[in-house]
Amino acid sequence: MEISRIGLTVPGLRESLRLAVVADLHNRPGNRVLQALRRDPPDAIAVVGDMIESLYRPPHHLEDTSRCEHGLAFLREACGIAPVFYSLGNHEQRSSSAVHQAIATSGV
Repeated sequence: MEISRIGLTVPGLRESLRLAVVADLHNRPGNRVLQALRRDPPDAIAVVGDMIESLYRPPHHLEDTSRCEHGLAFLREACGIAPVFYSLGNHEQRSSSAVHQAIATSGV
């Protein structure tokens, strides 16, 4: 896990905004990331994909939510820390509608 702090000036933004960016957990437990987010809560969390793991071998996509339980648990927990905005990564894009529905109902 790597934590970087970057300050940006955004024209027109009237007050500061702390944004955490999280990516590439690939269905590994995100406990350390959640601890860091709880310790220093951001105003919002941007999850930029690959929270689940999808395999390239047939059938080329994840059919159900059985191989993404850690990623989904992370999303549910993160929503209790700050608003979460989610962008699909390549692993999510090749997963099934059941996985997309589970992500959509996780609170993001």
